[in-house]
Amino acid sequence: MALSGDMSRFDGFERIQANYKIIQDHAVRADVLIPKSLDKSAGKRPVLLRWHGGFLIASGSMFPDFLPLWLLEYALSHSAVFVNANYRLLPESTGAEVLSDMEDLLAWIESDLPILLAAHNVQIDLSRLLVAGESAGGYLSVQSGLSRPDLVKAVIALYPMLDFDPSVYITKGRKPILGNPEYPTSWVEDHIKNMPLNADGRPKPISDDDPPTRVQLAIASAQQGRIPDFLGTSEKLFPMKRVLKEPFTPVLLIIHGEDDSAVPVEGSRKFVQLLGNSQPDTRVSLWTQPGEHGFDVSTTLEDTWLRDGLRPVTKAWLR
Repeated sequence: MALSGDMSRFDGFERIQANYKIIQDHAVRADVLIPKSLDKSAGKRPVLLRWHGGFLIASGSMFPDFLPLWLLEYALSHSAVFVNANYRLLPESTGAEVLSDMEDLLAWIESDLPILLAAHNVQIDLSRLLVAGESAGGYLSVQSGLSRPDLVKAVIALYPMLDFDPSVYITKGRKPILGNPEYPTSWVEDHIKNMPLNADGRPKPISDDDPPTRVQLAIASAQQGRIPDFLGTSEKLFPMKRVLKEPFTPVLLIIHGEDDSAVPVEGSRKFVQLLGNSQPDTRVSLWTQPGEHGFDVSTTLEDTWLRDGLRPVTKAWLR
């Protein structure tokens, strides 16, 4: 997988960095992007929160290759503040700790972000919060909607990890993940054995892998069905279990490539059917297109199918 690290897609934004939490002396960062074209006298602006992908194991908030260009265009077109968030990564941290970061970031957006932006003469409207993310970030986007239905108005989940049955990811007998070879089990086991430890004997957390050095670890973990092991067993970690017991009220748009070898599209179909059966009034749509995992990374808002899919999201977000 060739990675470019081209940061030019952020040229339209002013960047502010802030630590939204500190845990075990480890700071977890959010990058707040303000459109340079923003008319600061135009009143309170909507917020678009984006969670990055990487199988919950790799990458970071500002790594550009995994961030769809159209998502930045979408923020710019509505003069929205774009919050790009890191979170602690598996396997050094647990799934419960990842969700803790997610919930703390949402609380930080409510309490601290308005103060941070006021220093830059920018006001935000917290009644207009859209959460989006790709792959693992799609998982966290759906989880954000489940955990904070009072705050999140709409969710865009791009090829999200929603089905954590290990058989979904074990690649023996099916198409390799993104063309990668089958990695030996020692790759994952050696990483776990050699994780640096804090004084309390727990692994030192990692929340930013930029540029990504852990992509092969992430793919090996997926190939071997290890990601559910790293997550944990609590039902709260699994959206397909949560929607059977908890309401999902935001408008939800799922976009998925038909040829996705990393996160098969069947997981999104399964989730949409489950959500529709358990909560018939939920406003959810699934748009599929030909293409691999991350097929939309260079897509723009000029694509008709994307504009059509975004209409209900935009209405729910900005009304």
